[in-house]
Amino acid sequence: MHVIVYLAENPGASNARIAEDLQFPPAFLAKVLARLAKAGYVESRPGRTGGVRLVVDPAEVSLLDVIQTVSGPVLMDTCQTRQSCATQQRKGYCSVNGMWVRTTLLVHDVFADVKMADLIDPPALERLRLELAEARERGAPGDDARGVASDGSARGGVRDGSARGAAGNRGARGAASEGGSPGGARNEGARNEGARARRAKRGGADG
Repeated sequence: MHVIVYLAENPGASNARIAEDLQFPPAFLAKVLARLAKAGYVESRPGRTGGVRLVVDPAEVSLLDVIQTVSGPVLMDTCQTRQSCATQQRKGYCSVNGMWVRTTLLVHDVFADVKMADLIDPPALERLRLELAEARERGAPGDDARGVASDGSARGGVRDGSARGAAGNRGARGAASEGGSPGGARNEGARNEGARARRAKRGGADG
């Protein structure tokens, strides 16, 4: 998130200058920039007038988008990455897991409500938007360089992925609020899927 804010306020900065000003190890910065570029948020241009620039309006990007682009899913506890934890396997449910899921969803909601534009100095944000508008009018070649379709499909893909994760989280929120275990809900879904597969297999054999 520091890189996004910095580039909005210092467009065209070199990798070396960004690393120095933000006190980032160059190798770490390179990884961050690579992930932001893959998501369609920044592009790097070679040459004397090149450097790294934002290529998306920060109002279109949430804090959650940036964190998950660079660092992966935001989870409050690693037990959420498992189909079922040791307690769920032993008891059939886990109240601790449900608590972690609810906490994770609250954190997601807070981060998703913060747009990167909220964190950028207003004068810099206005300059950036003018530059982006001028680039669109020129049909900036940077669109091809960053591998983003003109309709913004790459950025949309990132947001859609977040939305799908949020939808899954809402399902977990419902399971948790009803006193059930999110892991138990996943297990029930897996059992239902297995039953459907067995019925389809029997139907195929009968045909």
